[in-house]
Amino acid sequence: MKLPQSTPALLLLLFCSCSAFSSLFGEREGAYQLGNNEPPRPFADAIAMEGMGHLPAWLRPTSEDIQRANGLLDAVGMLKEQEHEKAAMRLNQLRLENELGNEVSALHSWSLLQAKQIPEAATVARDGITQYGATPALAFAMAQVYEAQDKPADAFPLYRDLATLAEQDVLVLSACARTAVASGRGADGLLYLDRLMVIEPLSVEQKRLRAQALELSDRPEDALALYEQMSAENPEDFMLLEDMASASFATASRSLQASHYENAVALLERLTEVAPQHGKAFFMLGQARQAIGLDAEAAKAFDRCLEIEPANVEAGLIYAEILAAGGDAQASADVLLSLLRQPISGKDVERVQSRLMTLTTAE
Repeated sequence: MKLPQSTPALLLLLFCSCSAFSSLFGEREGAYQLGNNEPPRPFADAIAMEGMGHLPAWLRPTSEDIQRANGLLDAVGMLKEQEHEKAAMRLNQLRLENELGNEVSALHSWSLLQAKQIPEAATVARDGITQYGATPALAFAMAQVYEAQDKPADAFPLYRDLATLAEQDVLVLSACARTAVASGRGADGLLYLDRLMVIEPLSVEQKRLRAQALELSDRPEDALALYEQMSAENPEDFMLLEDMASASFATASRSLQASHYENAVALLERLTEVAPQHGKAFFMLGQARQAIGLDAEAAKAFDRCLEIEPANVEAGLIYAEILAAGGDAQASADVLLSLLRQPISGKDVERVQSRLMTLTTAE
């Protein structure tokens, strides 16, 4: 049996000691996609009646576990009602009282994650991997934990391996694209978004991801064209324009390429036109303009940001630096002194005073 190239991501997960990819995934793969000559899972009708559609497919308990643990379906019902903390407590109790499969451990981790108990979710997932190995269910749970910990680069290879087992799984393909883009892997993001497009039309969120992936793949013109298309399709959607501008700026900040900053400037200028009180947009616009050498235009954006948010220390420090570099030391000092009159933290006061002292010394 030829092993997929993505095997190491799951073999190395938590230093799993299992010896072969096929042994890790064979059982779960069979449960996920039944072969033509395999009988249906016991209690399939009962499971469907209980309604597990709200659970990711990888985490649904097996019929054997449902038979072993009275109350397991109650926990599933709690999750359907979004009683995540209550469900997590019930799943913990059931796992202590019964010998249950890896899917229940993964579901326990996932329920803790939904309850915003990220460290606890990570512990349950890791303990499950130690006990059962890197099964698909636990790999999915661990990938979810990594995302919650803002570690998309760690989550991506796990989702990628799961995608080799379920090529039509929209949830996993979307996660692959999302974590690929978040970790700066533009080409991978496009790959999985292309696979999604074959199955169903991309959502607005997925189109935004595609635009970011295009930027990361050094195709800024294509990215801007897609942004323009999205904006034309939703001309009254201010939130979409805000999201597009922020996403474009985030991409530029990762890549540090001038063409990406130019895209961000174009979108941020449009955003500030329709939202003249959007302080954060002016701050990002100032940064983007400064990155491509438009210091005078950047200064105007920072000045407007400070009019809206006079206690924005970062904007003030950058604005003061631009003014000082342009030879206007007095204007630079005025910006810094204005910051000191704002209710800023003690640490920020020290930063501003230090910059002011440097400016005075330079004179």
